[in-house]
Amino acid sequence: MSHLNFLYCFDENYNTQAFVSINSLLKNIDEKVNIYIIHKNPASFINYYNSIIKNENINDIKISEFKLKNHDFPKLKNAHVSEATYYRIFAEEYVDVDIDFLIYLDADIICLNNPLPLLHETILNLKNTVKPVAARTEGMRNDYENWTKQEAEKFFRRLDLKGNNYFNAGVLVMNFNMWKDNDTQKSLISILEKYKKNIIYWDQDLLNKAFDNNFMDMSNSLNFNLGIFDNPSYTYEYVKENIFFLHFSGKGKPWNLEFIQYKNSNFYQDEFREISSKKYHVVANKKLSSFFFLIKNLINLRIFDYDYPLEFFKGSIKSLVTSKK
Repeated sequence: MSHLNFLYCFDENYNTQAFVSINSLLKNIDEKVNIYIIHKNPASFINYYNSIIKNENINDIKISEFKLKNHDFPKLKNAHVSEATYYRIFAEEYVDVDIDFLIYLDADIICLNNPLPLLHETILNLKNTVKPVAARTEGMRNDYENWTKQEAEKFFRRLDLKGNNYFNAGVLVMNFNMWKDNDTQKSLISILEKYKKNIIYWDQDLLNKAFDNNFMDMSNSLNFNLGIFDNPSYTYEYVKENIFFLHFSGKGKPWNLEFIQYKNSNFYQDEFREISSKKYHVVANKKLSSFFFLIKNLINLRIFDYDYPLEFFKGSIKSLVTSKK
């Protein structure tokens, strides 16, 4: 059996998060894999890289600097993503040519259980269905419980989508031969230029347009978001035992100072503690609001609700001091 191939795309702002994600994957699997990384500044990740390469479940890891700088990527101001989210468009420039299937993972994903059996099954099904990619459906045109018909039509019409399903691209299983044979990179760049003013969800919009009505739906457990699947049956224990990839999509990240208070952030913070001597990974995204949030927690003594209150306070202060926002 050939090794599975994973792709991450990120910059120095996501170095720690990506390392936590990769480490969570490697500790849960039972066979060797290849990992490809497209990075804005690989030198900033070198210490993490040197740690990953020693892992017994790594067959090979390749990190490449993103050098195709002549593209004007849209809608990044005040976003919770960077231009690195667009790097996978150019995957064929950085990934070995003999790869048949490629599994892309966002850097804000935590692996909770061994996903490889289901990924092998997904790849086999993708091969049999002759679809270019597999992804998890996130929105349906006719799902009028979550939006009105007018809202749905407006959302799909902005990209001239003909299909009824819009997928989340945080986990994307790619038939990489079809990707290359169909000149997907060229198509995505063309879509980027044509729909630049209508793009809301960055490269995910481009991918949905490129694979409009032409993707295989995959298991929710391979790209699970608690915010999307708002159901009382999805308890903390259920997620921990049954979900393979937990995706912290959206603005509320489990390392953000204001969101660490929520129990679900423990999925990330527990993984962080395995690769760090610190108790919390804290990022103050918005300096002023984060400062007032911390003061409020001190005044009402809610800071003592944290598992490690002193460490949380120290991490928060350091993040506030070093934050540029």
